Amino acid sequence: MPGIDPLGLDDPDLRILSVIAHDFGGGPVGVKTIAIAIGEEVRTVEEVYEPYLIQTGFIKRTPQGRDITEAGRRHVEGE
Repeated sequence: MPGIDPLGLDDPDLRILSVIAHDFGGGPVGVKTIAIAIGEEVRTVEEVYEPYLIQTGFIKRTPQGRDITEAGRRHVEGE
């Protein structure tokens, strides 16, 4: 499917991973900051994108914010 990578991630998913990994050194970073960085509503990030990214093991939610996992880092860096 165009715009979807082999693991089912689309452009906003990849932007979230990239923002956490590159702009915020892997996290932790707040969901509001992520939403602003990718131009989405906080609720959209929390309800649409985050559940799948957590399910795939690419990000984890902590009390301090969102962290990218090693698997998420490898995926966003194309390894």
